[in-house]
Amino acid sequence: MRGVPLIDTSGLQAMGTLLHKLRGQGITICLAALNPDVQRMLDRGGILAAVGAENLFWSSDQAIVALEKRHCRFCAEDKMALGQEEDVTV
Repeated sequence: MRGVPLIDTSGLQAMGTLLHKLRGQGITICLAALNPDVQRMLDRGGILAAVGAENLFWSSDQAIVALEKRHCRFCAEDKMALGQEEDVTV
C-alpha cells in the first residue's frame, strides 16, 4: 500500500466492509508497506486491530515469504517434526 498516500472515512468504511465480507469467506487480509499517515488512520478506524498484527508487513516481499511459510506443506511438516505447533491461517 506504499502508493496510497491517504485514506478518508469512506475508505475506512469500504475496507471494513471488505474485511468483514472476506473473513466470512475464510480469507485472511494482509497489509504491506503502509504509509505512516494511512497506518494511523487504519489504526484509529479499528482496521489494523481487525486485520491483526501478524498480518501487517513492512514490505510485500516480507508478506509473501511469511505467507508461504504459513501455508507451505513442507514447512508445516518441518514444524511438526520439530515438535512445534502448526500455524494454519485461512
